[in-house]
Amino acid sequence: MKLFLPNHLFEQDSGVYLVGGSVRDYLMGRHPVDLDLAVSTDAVGYAKTLTKKIKGRLVVLGKERFSLYRIVKGPVIIDVAPLKGNEIASDIQDRDFTVNGLACRLIDGQIIDRVGGIDDLDNKRIRMISDRIFEADPVRLLRAHRMATCLGLHLTSDTKRAIALHASRIRYAAGERIWTELRLIFAHGDSHEQILEMAECGSLEAVLPEMSELRGCSQDRYHKVDVWQHTLQAYHAAEALIH
Repeated sequence: MKLFLPNHLFEQDSGVYLVGGSVRDYLMGRHPVDLDLAVSTDAVGYAKTLTKKIKGRLVVLGKERFSLYRIVKGPVIIDVAPLKGNEIASDIQDRDFTVNGLACRLIDGQIIDRVGGIDDLDNKRIRMISDRIFEADPVRLLRAHRMATCLGLHLTSDTKRAIALHASRIRYAAGERIWTELRLIFAHGDSHEQILEMAECGSLEAVLPEMSELRGCSQDRYHKVDVWQHTLQAYHAAEALIH
């Protein structure tokens, strides 16, 4: 399968790849403004060349070998980074979910799928590439729910079990990154189903530990459910009213 990309992204060097969510979004018919490029040779050299080509602005993030080269052109952000492991197969294995584990070779638009991402996308599944992804970056615990909410996908049972197993690790993620994921979930307008899945997986209480006290907290005879269920039902009703 090949991907038809914007003209400014085509490149004569076979070692440059569009990777991650950018490929997923193009396959879904979306038009991403945040693009991720992985370069097998000279990432900084390629970033400088592309910056001049599109008349953008180059910002260097990180330090030394962990540097990321960000090109800003209006609303478009292009992140250029060295290829992890010096080969695309290693780079893909280091990513989080199969639908984000797709790559596109810029020299010819050829899509590279080593983890079954296209099949999962066709079947609207979010599936972890390995059970180590949540240890490497705990914010992925919420990213899975956010992607399911915003992209209309569903979590596989194995992925949900892994989230439940690692839910407590969310405390190691930076607060601003947690809020970014939560804000996108809450803003979607149809997040109730994923809020219930977060409750089922334990990630809701991991982020909002105060809610633990609501489970089993009974109410007066005018209520048929405990405060936990009442709160989830109230969220659903409030969301329906707002949107």
